[in-house]
Parts: sequence; C-alpha cells; structure tokens
Amino acid sequence: MFLELLILIAVVVGAAVLWASPRQRAHQFFFVQSLAIASWATAILLSVAGSAADTVTGAAPYNWLRVNGVLGAIIPALGWLIVHALLEPAASLRRLVSRAAPWLVLGAISASLCLFDTFFFLNPASGRRDQGLPYVAHAIINASSYTALSWYVWRGLSRQPAALRLKLRLLALNFALAFLLMLAISVVGNFTGFYIVKRIGFALIAAAFLSVGWGAAFSHFASSSQAAFATLRCAIVALWIAVAVPIASTWASRHFASSVDLVLGWLACSAIALWLNRTLREWFRRNHARATKRLRQAIIETARTEPHTGKLIEKFEHLLADCSGTDRCHVCVTSGEPHDVKAYAALGAEAHAALCQLGSATPERLDRWQLPPGHEHLSRYLRTHGFGAAFAIPLGSPSPSMIVCLGAKRDGWPLTFPELDRLQNVAELMDNILARSRLTEQAALQSKMAHLAMMSRGLAHDLKNLITPVSSFLIHTDGRYQPGSVEAEVHAAARRSVRIMTDYVREALFFSQRLTPRFERLLPAQIAESVREVLGARARQRGIALSLHLETTTSFSADAVLVQRMLANLIANAIDASQTGQAVSLHIRTTAGDHIQFVVTDSGCGIAPEHVGRIFDAYFTTKEFGDDVRGFGLGLTIAQKIAELHHGTIAASSTLGSGTTMTVELPVRQLPRQLPSATAAANLSPASASAS
Repeated sequence: MFLELLILIAVVVGAAVLWASPRQRAHQFFFVQSLAIASWATAILLSVAGSAADTVTGAAPYNWLRVNGVLGAIIPALGWLIVHALLEPAASLRRLVSRAAPWLVLGAISASLCLFDTFFFLNPASGRRDQGLPYVAHAIINASSYTALSWYVWRGLSRQPAALRLKLRLLALNFALAFLLMLAISVVGNFTGFYIVKRIGFALIAAAFLSVGWGAAFSHFASSSQAAFATLRCAIVALWIAVAVPIASTWASRHFASSVDLVLGWLACSAIALWLNRTLREWFRRNHARATKRLRQAIIETARTEPHTGKLIEKFEHLLADCSGTDRCHVCVTSGEPHDVKAYAALGAEAHAALCQLGSATPERLDRWQLPPGHEHLSRYLRTHGFGAAFAIPLGSPSPSMIVCLGAKRDGWPLTFPELDRLQNVAELMDNILARSRLTEQAALQSKMAHLAMMSRGLAHDLKNLITPVSSFLIHTDGRYQPGSVEAEVHAAARRSVRIMTDYVREALFFSQRLTPRFERLLPAQIAESVREVLGARARQRGIALSLHLETTTSFSADAVLVQRMLANLIANAIDASQTGQAVSLHIRTTAGDHIQFVVTDSGCGIAPEHVGRIFDAYFTTKEFGDDVRGFGLGLTIAQKIAELHHGTIAASSTLGSGTTMTVELPVRQLPRQLPSATAAANLSPASASAS
C-alpha cells in the first residue's frame, strides 16, 4: 500500500510542478526525477510480487531489484541537475549537463554495478537474500552523492535570495535528506532481514513529495514551516484513515452484511477525518486569526481619530508595512482623490488588467504559474519598483477601487499566502473606511461650497448694482478731459478698476451658479487648441513659453466649455506665477485606471507648504504678482468644482521657489446626460481666468 501511494503521489506532484511552470528547466528535471522515483518504486513493487510468486529459484525478483538499483543511481544525478538549474535559470541544457557531469558519471558507475550477478542474489546455502560487494559499493556511491548534494545546497543557502532558498530546500534539500535516510534504513533492513522497516523510508519520500506539492507548485504556501504544517496535518488525517478504517470495517462485519461493512467503515471514518482535518486547520491558523483581529482593531482605532482621507491613507500604509514586515507600502486609491498617482500610473494597462484578473501577485507566484496575458508586465513592474506583492481591492473586480503594493520583507523572505490573506482581509476593511471618509469629505465640501456660493451670489449682486452707475458715469464722461491731465489719468484708473471689479463679479457669479455639465465626446487636440487660442496672447505678453504635449489621442466625455475654463484657470495661474523667459507646459495623457490626466507645470515661485492645503478654499489667495492686482481667490476653487462635476479629482504639488504642478484626472467615460450646457461658462477670456 505504501508503494502504490508513493507512485501516485510522485506522478501527481511531478506533473503539478511541471504544469505550474513548464518552461523552467528545474521543473522539467523535477518531473523527470518524479518519473524516475515512481519507476523506482514500481520496480520494488514488482520485485515483491515476483518474490511472492517464487521465493526459491525465480530470477525475476532480483532482476527487478537491479532495475531498482539502476533507477536509484539516476535519482541523485537528477538532483544535481535540479540544483544547477535553480542556480542558473537562464543556462542552456549543455551547460547544466557539464556542471553536473561528475555526478552524472558517478551515477553511471553506480548504475553499472547493479548489472553484476552478485549485486543482489539468493544464497542457496542460507536461503536468504544476500548482497555482494557491488551492492555495498552502489550504496556507498549513492550515499556519498546525496551527502554531497545536501552539503552543497545547505552551504549555499545563506547566499541566495529568499525565494530561491525556498525552492532549493523543497526541490533538492528535502529529497536529498529523505533519500539519504531512506538509503540508510534500506541498508539496515537488507542486512538484518527486517524488510518492514523500509516502509519508513517510503513514507519519508512521500512526505518530501507532499511538501513540494504544497510549497513549490501551489501559491498557498511560500515557506517551509507552512508546507511542513500542511504535510503534518494531512499525514495525521491519512494515518487516522489507515488505522481506523480496518478497525471500523472489522467491527461492522460482525454486525452487518459483508457487502456493506467496508462502506460503513469508510463513511464513519471519513466523517471523523473531515472533522479532524478542519480542527487541525483551525488550530494551525489560530495565530493567523489573532493577528488579523489585532490589525483590524488597529485600523478601526486609526479611522476614529483621523478624519482627513489623505492622512488616513498614510497611516494605513504604515500599519500595513509594520504588520507585514516590509520596508514600505503604497496604497493607490483609484476612486476619489488619487494617492500616490505616479506609482499607480507606472503600473500600466497590461499589468493593471493582469492584477485585476489574479487579485493578488508576488514575484514568486508569477515565476511559478502559467498566468494570463500581461503577467510579464506585472512581473516587470513588481521587480522594477522592488515590490514583494501587489493586490487589488475588491478582489475579482475588473475596476478595483484600491491597489496595494508592498515592498520586500525586511528579513528577505517572500510574503506567504496567510500573510497576503490577512492583508487582503484588512485592506477590504480599509477600502470601506476610505470610501466612507471620501463620502463624508465630499458631503462636507458640497455643503461648504453651497454656503460660499450663496454668499458669493449676494455679494456679486450687490457689487454689480454698485458698479453699474459708476460704469455708466465713466462711459458718459469718456473723452471730456484733456489727454495727459490729472483728470484724464484718474478717469483711466477708474475705468481700469471698474473692469477688474467686473471680472471679480463675473467670477463670483460663475462660482455661485448650479452648473449641470453636458457631456460629449472630446478629443485632447481639440481642448489643447482652444486653450492655446485663449491663453497664447497672455503668455506671449508676459514672455512665457507655453508648450502643449499631447501624449494620447483617446477621446473622453466632458463638457467642453467647463474643461476649457478649468484649464484656463490653471494655466493662467501658472503664467502669472512665472517670470519672463520661463515656461509653462500642459501634458495630456491617459492613465492605467481609464482616466485622462491633465498636468499643468510651471517653474515659477511655487507655494509655501503651509498654504498648499488651502489653495482650493474659496477666497483664499496668495497672489501678489501679475498685473499688480491681488487675486480674488476663486480660480482654483472653480477648477475644483469643475473637476467634481466631472467625477474627477484635482491635486497640487509645489516646492517653494521651484514651481508648481497641478494634476487633474477625469474619467474617460461619463454617464450620458442630455441636459442644457453650462452656458454661463462661455465667457472664457484671459481676464476671466483669474488666479487664485
């Protein structure tokens, strides 16, 4: 029974490892080694069957034992090929064979010893199976090869990366040690005649295969201890079935018909085995559950004390990095206010699609598995940025609301499946908390904007009523004063002041309106050209180089008038913040999250750190440059309002004295609405693009 089980396990696990990554040389050699071990066990099985048929004169059992010896000599040589293939994954087959040549030659010598008649024979004088000198030499050579292989792998483990150390242990070291112990047990059994002890050796080989099956072929385990725990759990369940089924069947045969006693025994023992398996799994996962509970409690406590979404994300990143033992963590929120936009944009469309399909990925898993198209882009992204894992939340969603990227672990080991499972569990809680935080902030912002709009509307109407008679008087008295006189200069200054006040009123009225965008399909080139027409003269007048960079031709849904107004406000701010000879640029590109991105960059005076968080507040302004007129403080507020109307985001990054970058992201697709356009925004003049 042990041999049949070993044959089945060897073939299944070897095929699973090959299927997981058929192009890797190490997995190919491991599959060949698995077939050799299965054939080796089959030869033993046939030898036992032949011995039972003819124990005196039959030569068949000893021929099968010689076949077993030949296969046993090949197995350590294949182990050396596996090790060299793991250490040099890009090496050619010729180079790998040359590296393992001494051990291949030694294996061939050991195999040739099995052909001698005195290797294993029946002694007519004693009636016992005897082993001659060829058998002793064969055992010594094999033991030396396994010992050297174990020493070579163990000595080099500390110099290898964690993932490679794991593979070396699973695919080479545990087999070398298992066969070394099995060889010692076999020699003792053959020379003492206690052949039953050889079953222990077969159990060692089966355990080695099971550890590979869980730890190497499948992504559920990524550490030797987890594979050992799983192997122990299955071994306990298998031992229960092996012991309990015969006992239960014997008892059932005394009380029931012989045709149903085995069935009843299997049913009873299988039910208990299922309970035992579940109990052991829960016991092994108890620490994992406690760690998950502690982390969830820490996240909930953090959310209670931090109302600001951006700072909450930063605290969540620190929590995830600490609990996973990694050097850093990036939480990229793909809905609402983007966090770590650069890292998310670098992901790319192909890698983004592969991550959405997989749910989670580690470099080790991507190397082991046959994965969907795009996984090579995802693997390149993880390795380029030094990430140890990435996963999308919610799991299985084609449009995740959050992507979490974890750095490499500080101890050098890869992130294991239980660790990723715990992190994904708490990340879904984080996603819910962040969604609620964003909704709360959005509701507060809308309430604040409504209150400010009401104030602006009243103020604008009052100012308009006050300006009207003054403006009428200035028009009526135009040309009545002698050019160059004091009265003419005062008259011109008054007209200039009225014009500026009129612009302020127009800006306040626009801000106070309840705008409803009319979405239509727009081309980036169309928007860029309209912005150039509106602001080109203003840039030339101030000696600023205005450059437009179209990095995409993808159309998007938006209200053309509102988007033009938003970009005009941003670029006008950048022009006013720049000095003669400097440049202002507009980049239009698409991102991995199906968004179109507008990036306005200048190298002007920049914004002080203490002011960056307030620049979108209505009537807040630091403008003390450009036209010698202080800003009214609504330009960026209007830009934010337009971005919100398009279900997009706007963010600022600035360094005092070095310049400012404004980033707007709008969805490429919007819900179609056939409603009146925001015609109030039609007055898009350079003067109305007031700076904040």
